This record gives sequence, structure tokens and C-alpha cells, in this order.
Amino acid sequence: MKDSAVIWKLRRLAAMDSSEIAWRLRTTTANVWEANLLKLNMMPTQDIPMKQHSANPWTRRWPRLIDTKVYASAEAQITNGQFLLLGETFDVGFPPTWNKDPSSQKTLDLEFGPLMNLRQPARVGSIKHLWELNRHASVVVLGQSWVLHRKPQSLETLQTLLSSWIEQCPRMCGANWHSALEVALRLINWSTAWHLLELNDPASPARSYLSESFLQSWERSAFQHAKFIYKNLSQGSSANNHLFGELAGLFVASLTWSSWGEVADWKPFSLSQLEVQFLLQIEPDGTGVEQAFWYQYEMCDLMLFCILLGRTNQTFFDRQCLERLRLSVKFLRVAHAQGGLPMIGDSDDAHPIALGFVQSNDNDPIATLIACYDRFNRTTAIASDPKLCWLFGDRQTEKHPVDSHEVVLNDDKKNRMQWFDKGGYLVVHRKTSEGRAVKLIADAGSLGYLSIAAHGHADALSLNLHYGAIPLFVDPGTFSYKPNDPWRDWFRSTRAHNTVCIDGLDQSIIGGPFMWTKHAKARLEQFESARGNLLWSASHNGYGRLQDPVTHRRTIEWSAMSDELFIHDDFVCESTHHYEWTWQCHPSWQCTLSDDSIQITHAQMQAVIRFPSGTRSSLYVGQVDCQGGWYSVNLGTRVPAPRIAVEATLAGSWRATTVIQLGSLK
Repeated sequence: MKDSAVIWKLRRLAAMDSSEIAWRLRTTTANVWEANLLKLNMMPTQDIPMKQHSANPWTRRWPRLIDTKVYASAEAQITNGQFLLLGETFDVGFPPTWNKDPSSQKTLDLEFGPLMNLRQPARVGSIKHLWELNRHASVVVLGQSWVLHRKPQSLETLQTLLSSWIEQCPRMCGANWHSALEVALRLINWSTAWHLLELNDPASPARSYLSESFLQSWERSAFQHAKFIYKNLSQGSSANNHLFGELAGLFVASLTWSSWGEVADWKPFSLSQLEVQFLLQIEPDGTGVEQAFWYQYEMCDLMLFCILLGRTNQTFFDRQCLERLRLSVKFLRVAHAQGGLPMIGDSDDAHPIALGFVQSNDNDPIATLIACYDRFNRTTAIASDPKLCWLFGDRQTEKHPVDSHEVVLNDDKKNRMQWFDKGGYLVVHRKTSEGRAVKLIADAGSLGYLSIAAHGHADALSLNLHYGAIPLFVDPGTFSYKPNDPWRDWFRSTRAHNTVCIDGLDQSIIGGPFMWTKHAKARLEQFESARGNLLWSASHNGYGRLQDPVTHRRTIEWSAMSDELFIHDDFVCESTHHYEWTWQCHPSWQCTLSDDSIQITHAQMQAVIRFPSGTRSSLYVGQVDCQGGWYSVNLGTRVPAPRIAVEATLAGSWRATTVIQLGSLK
């Protein structure tokens, strides 16, 4: 274990440039100094003079027409110590033990937070579950319940909850003071609750039920949160969506507690840097540079909230940033329509803006984001989605539900084919001869963002296919964020994705749970879409590192009005290699395997895959030895799902053709 930790540190060091190494040395030195001051009880205090703040919430009217029973039920669950974390309810008691992992019941010591080693699951448990509890979406729920019911019990519960957290998690102590991103997301939820209680209004009814000492301690801790973020912003190879979330937390705090003296520096800094990072991390074609669809959703969700809060407080984002948000939502709309958004890249299942997600529900967060953006632009009728109602109010006459899958594409053509050059995605929407919708997404993008590509998967040239708005061939998801977990490596491996693995190796080389040391590079070679005919070809160099280098080129041919999709895989090499195709099915489909094909059925739909000649095929479902056959809809959860593996061992260059025929059961 010690050897693997040393190897990881060396790999991580190799991914940094000299400026990042210098910054990390300075930060570590400062943290060691502060840790010693804390041990000697000499840490400087960060008390602030209590002032009246003038900031407005993001909307000028709260909803009144939504289902209030849902929020009463959610509040009752919190009072009973039941908290919804990553799609699962945990009984953690009330108030919780905030430094205990709800999933493993391991309690962490109150060490100096920034220097804690949290990469030891045997000692730490699931840090994701602990952090999810401490992001305090529960505080937002209590604020919402107060708005709807005006019951003092909601405020009593909130005061007990936050007072216990402030007592159990003193400044800089414990895992909840380790990550600036976690501090920022908690601070955003605190800000949201602060506005829901209208605590910037001296005449707020909530103030009469909350003690002055509690409000002072809450604001003092909020100030400590903001200062921690400002001093610990991610840099260098870590400056991905984490940095964006940290800046969003600082920006939201600067607007909420507007009379802090530091706001004069924090607000313009966080505003300008948010704009810079959004333009860096969202490509001009609207795709995300991290190659992880869920994190693109999170960034758009945060950006929209920051825009709304800024607008009501006379703080405005640059037009270029607003345009980039429009393009990002446009891409998500196209990729999401007809079957939902594939789980390309990592997903942590988090909702940075907790409004609307009070309990496990069937609302599609991507559809909700799209509806919220449309409402922001006043381009559609008001949707009856809880989050949208909390962001904009619900006192409108025209309402319709947010549909999880059918998002309007504003395109009446039967075939829609679009290549997103910056992100490297082909998105195809079309109809079969029987009128069923089909969506295909092909990935020829980069591995991920910056030198470590933390949230990318080894999925170059992989395909995702939806048939009849039902996922057919899917990305397997993420499942695990745990260090030293073989399932973490499996779910981001090449063999887990709908592409070709050569010689049992990943296209890119894993260097750690959130690091790649060798990046495969993909590039487009041809894209034609005349008269509804599709011809798309791309290649990658991930296997150029082999002693006998192999270039993999994938070509998709799909004629207009045809229900047959041809996938040609060309391999350019000289020696003998082993090839393995993966076709990971969604759990909804049943598979029947024969010698040279497989029949996949669901309801009255079927897809028949004819394999390349000279290959042999196998079917894996729910294997325990990292052979696949799993589909993970959220972290820590997986369900058996058919994985079709097609293998061949051949010498020299050759072409393999796979045919997918879509139709109905006779």
C-alpha cells in the first residue's frame, strides 16, 4: 500500500509544471504552519463585525402552488435523522455525527483538514457519502419548508442542525475542511437557506424564532468558509470543475453577505474568474472540455444560478459568457433528446443547486436544467418542475410537465446529424422505416481536461445508441470513486465501453483514481451527411505505444431510409494482436446469442447484431471478476446488464465490419 502511494505521488508530480509545484509547496508550508498554530491554540480568530446586509435573493417571489406535502415529508425525514445521499436514504440520527461516514459508520478524527489523507478507504470509508451529508442540502429543504408552511419547528430544526455542525466541525478541523470545493458547495446551500429565510431583512419573521447568538455564529462560520475558499482555490492540473465550483461559492457568498469588508475584493475577483473558467471549460461549440456530461450539467446549473443571483443584485456577467451558456445548453438539449443523456465520463450524482431535489424522484435533472434555461430566456411556457418554481416562482397561468426524454429539437427534419468539432461528438437523430426514433452519439473527443484528465474515460470511438427513446448500447456509468478499487478502473476502462480494446490494454494509461498518465488522441477523418446519408470516420493513436503500433479507425455508414447501420473498424499494423469489441446493453434488453450474431429484444423492438467474420462472441451479465455486465445509474449502485464481447486474434492490417439492424419482433 505504501509503495502504491509513493508511485501515485510520483505520477501526480509528473503531471504538474514548475509553477504548480511551487504553488503546492507554498500551500503545504502554510498549512503546516497553521496546523502547528492550531495545536498550540494560537490560531488567529476570524470574528467579523455583524452588519446588516442588503443583498436580494435570486427571485422576488416564492412559489405558492407546488405540493407542500412533499416538503413537510422531507422535513420529517430530516427530523427523524434520515438523509437522502446519492440516491439512497441513510439513518444517521438527529443531529448527525457530522464526521462519520453514513455508509461505513467510520468516524474521522478532527485532524487539520487541509493536510488530511483521505485516500484510504479502509480508514475513511466513503468520503463521497460523508461530503454529501455535509453539503447541507437538508438546510435548503428546511428553508423551503419554512417558506411554504411558516412553522417555527422548521427553524428550530435548522438551528439545531447548523449549531451542531458548527460545534462538531470547528474551523480548519476535520474532513469537512479539506476540500475548497466541498466548503464552497456547503456555502452555496447556506446562502440559499439564508435567502429563503430572508435574513437580510431586519423585519424577517424568521428572525424572531432564531437566536441572535446563533445567527452570529452562522454568519461567522460562513465568513470562515469564504476565506478558506479564497485561500485554497484549485490551481494547475486540478483547476477543472473544482475551481469553477469554488469560485461560484465565493461569488454567491460575496453577494449574499454583501457588507463584509472583503467583498470589495472577493466579488469582482470571483466574477471575472468565473467568466474566465466558464469560457475555458465550455468549448465554443457548447461541449465540455472534461468529456464528462454530468460535470457539464453541474457547471451550467451553477452558472445559471450565479447569473440569476447576480442579476437581482446588479452584478452582471459578460455577454460572451451568456452566449457560451446558451451553446452549452443547446448541446445538452440535442444530446439529451430522445432517450436522455448518456453517462459519458465521470458522474458524482451531485446537484450543486439543491432547490427542487427534496427526495428521490423521477425528475430528469438535464430536462429540468433545459426548462430552467428556457424560462430564463422566456422562450417556453412555465414548466411545473419544483426546481424551476423555486428559481422563478410559479404563479403563472400556463403550465406543463417537464418530460424526462422528449425535449423539442426545433427541427422538423426526419434526419438530424451534427458534428461538434471542439468536443469531438457526433450526434445523430433519425427515424426508422417504422417511425421509431433512433439516437446515436459517437465519441472522438479528447480523453479529458488538463494533464490528469481526471474525469475522462478510455472510450475513444465508442458509440451510444438509443432505439425508440430507450437506451440500447450505453456507457456503463461510473459506480466508484474509491481509490484502489478495481471497479473504479473497470468502469472507466476501454473494455467497459462500446469500442475496441487491443491486447487487453486501455487506450490511455491509468495513473490513479483521478489521473491518466498517457492520453489517447482521437481525430475526425471524414464527415458527410448529404441527403440523409451518414458517413463518419475517426481514428485514435492510443495503441501507438505498442511495440508493434496499431492505429484504430472506425467508420460509420448509415444510408437514408435504411434500418441497417454499418460499423467498419480498420486496424493498421504488422504483427499479431488480440481484439475485443464491447457492446454494453441497457438492463432493459434481453439478449440471445448465436454463433455469428445476437438478437436483442425489448417489448416489440429488436436489434440484431451481425459480428465480423472470424470472431467469437461471449455474453457477460453481472460478472464479479471485472469482466463487466454491469450498468451503474449512480455512485455505489450497479445492476446486471448484458455485455456482449466479440474477440479475434489476427495478424497484420485488416477491416472488421459489424452490422446493426433495427426492427420489430415478428
